[in-house]
Amino acid sequence: MVATGASSHARLRPVPIRAVTMRDGFWRKRIDANHRAGIPSFLRWLNRDDQTEPFPTFARSSNPEQIANAIGALHRNITGKNRHHLMHSWRASVQTLLEACALTLQSVDTPELHSLTDELVKGMVSAHNHPGFFDAYYGENFGLSYQFALPGHAIQAAVAHHRATGSTELLDCVCRVADRIVDQFGRRRAVDHPCIEMALIELYRSTGQAKYLETAGNFLQALMDQPPLIGQGCGDYEYQETEPHFGRHVVRQTYLCAGGADYYLETGDTAFRDKLEAMWNDMTMGKSHITGALAIDYFCPERVAEKPYDLWVGVFRILQDHIIRGGELCESVGNLYWNWRMLAADGEAKYADFFERVLYNSFLAHVSIDGSKFFYVCPHATDGEFPSRTAWSHPETSCCSPNALRMIASVPGYLFSTSDDGVWIHLYDACRLDWRLSDGTPIELEIDTAYPWNGRITIEVVPAASRDFTLRLRIPGWCTGASLQVNGKPANGKAIPGSYFEIRRNWCKQDRVQLDLAMPVQVMAADGRAEEFENKVALMRGPLVYCFESVDQPDREAWDIRVPLNSNAREHSGTHLYESVCESSAFEPDYHDAMLGGISALHGQDEPVTAIPYFAWSNRGPQAMRMWVASD
Repeated sequence: MVATGASSHARLRPVPIRAVTMRDGFWRKRIDANHRAGIPSFLRWLNRDDQTEPFPTFARSSNPEQIANAIGALHRNITGKNRHHLMHSWRASVQTLLEACALTLQSVDTPELHSLTDELVKGMVSAHNHPGFFDAYYGENFGLSYQFALPGHAIQAAVAHHRATGSTELLDCVCRVADRIVDQFGRRRAVDHPCIEMALIELYRSTGQAKYLETAGNFLQALMDQPPLIGQGCGDYEYQETEPHFGRHVVRQTYLCAGGADYYLETGDTAFRDKLEAMWNDMTMGKSHITGALAIDYFCPERVAEKPYDLWVGVFRILQDHIIRGGELCESVGNLYWNWRMLAADGEAKYADFFERVLYNSFLAHVSIDGSKFFYVCPHATDGEFPSRTAWSHPETSCCSPNALRMIASVPGYLFSTSDDGVWIHLYDACRLDWRLSDGTPIELEIDTAYPWNGRITIEVVPAASRDFTLRLRIPGWCTGASLQVNGKPANGKAIPGSYFEIRRNWCKQDRVQLDLAMPVQVMAADGRAEEFENKVALMRGPLVYCFESVDQPDREAWDIRVPLNSNAREHSGTHLYESVCESSAFEPDYHDAMLGGISALHGQDEPVTAIPYFAWSNRGPQAMRMWVASD
C-alpha cells in the first residue's frame, strides 16, 4: 500500500498484500464479503446514473455516436440532468472502486473481478486519448476535480493496478495527467482537497520522477503553515456557517497529514515530522473519540472540534437543526493512512495501537455485516431515528463506499512489516505470511488465533534456513496482562503495554511462539475535562468498543442502562483521554457464531442486558443505541 522499501527515512518496510494469505478468521470473512457483495453492490449504484461512463463504452466501442453519448453522461451527472436528477459532483468514486479491485486482485483473482478491472483500465486509458474527454471529466484547468482529488484518486488506482498486475498502461496514462498538474500548478502552496499529495509521492516511488515529490512538497506547505493543532487549518478551505473561522475538514485534514508523513519518509524534513507529532498528540489527548474517530464541531459536522475535550457531538445529542452528526468514514480511512505512515517512520507502537482502534471501531462501524452497505457518517448514539446504511452511503457524493472497499481489500498489507533486523507483527489474525528477510532469506509465519474474540495467538516460524533475526510482536496498549512463550518456555523480558516485544534468536523451522493477551471487560471513563462525560462509562474488551442496542434489551430502554463499578474502581488519572477505571465483573463475554456474523457479546450477570461490538450495530434495522451510559 505504501512503498517505503526505498524510503531513506522509513524504519519499516512494507509487506505486500499478495504475501499474506488470510485464513478463516475475523478479516477473511470481511474481505470475502467485500469482493463478493461490496464491489458488485457499489458498482450497481454507479451504473444507475451511468457514473461509470464513458469507460466501458471506450473499452468496447469506437463508434463516434456511442462515444459522444458516453461523454454526454459526464455532463449530465455533473449538472443533475441524469435519470435520478442527482448532481454527482464527486467524480472519483469510479477511480477508488478500480483501486479496490486492483488491491483485491492481490488476494483473490476471480474471472469476474479480473474482467471488471481489465474493462475499467482499458476504458480509462482509451478515454484519456479522446480529445473531448479531459475537459468533460476533469474540467477546464481541473475545475471539476475537487482541486485535484479526482486525479489524485486516479493516480492511486493506477499505482495499485501496476503493483497488482505489473502493467504500466494505466500508470503511463496517469503520468500524463500528473505532468499537467506539475506544469500548470506545481508551484502552489496548497490545494483545497488534499489527496493529490499522497498520490504524487506514491507515483514518485513507482517511477523515480523527482518532479512529483517536489510538487507534493509545494502543496504540503499548507501543512507547514498550519498551527501544530489538529483541525486548526489554514489555506484556501474555509467554513463560515455562524462565524468567520478557518477550520480544516476532517477528511482533508487527515489526508493532508498522511501526505506530510509520506513527504517526511522520503526527505527526512524534521519540520514535517515535528508538526505531525504535535498534531497527533493534540488529536489523541483531547480531540478523538474512544472509537478513534475525530471529534467534530458543533456548528459544522465536517470540521474538527476547535477545542480539546469538546467531545459530546454525536455522542449525547444526535441531531442539530436536522443535520446528522457523526464521524465520517473517509476521515477514518484518512486517519488510518496517517497512522500507518507515522508507524513506518519509527516503529512506535502508539501509532499501531491507534490504527487498530480506528480500524476495528470507527472505520468498521460504517460497514454492514454483509459488506454491501455503508454509512457516510456514524454516530455514537441514536434514539432509533438514524437511517440505515446504503450501498451509496451518500447519494450525491458516495465517496465513503469505495473508500471502505479499498481499505478492507488492503487489510492484509497492514498486518506485517520488515526492518533491517527482522519482522514486525502489528495486527493479529489467522493468516500465513510468505515473504523474506532483509537478507533475502524466505520466511513463513503461520498464525493461528481467534482474535479479537480471544487473546491467544500462536505463531509458527518457518525460515527457509536457520537465521538470526528479531521477531517483534505488538503488545497492545489496552492489554495489561500479556505473557509469551517460545517453544513452551517463558520468553525473556517483560511485556509492556503499548510496545513491541522483541525476541532475538537463531530461528529454526517449527519454532513456535505463543502470545496470550488478557481480555477482561474494561469499564472506560473519559478525562474529567470532558465535562459531558461526567458519571458516564463505556465498555471495552480487547480492541473493541461495545454499545447497547435496544433490540437486545427487551425490558428496558437503551438509555436507562447503568453499568456498575467495582469497589476497587480507580479515579481517572488524566494521563490518557480514555482510561480503564476497573475491570467489570458485571458482564461476561460469550461468543455467538450465529449472531451478527459471529461476535462475542457481553451479557449482564445481574441484569438482563447485552452489549455488542460497536461495529455491529444497526444491522437489525433502526435501533436506539448507546455507547456511553450512566455508572453506578
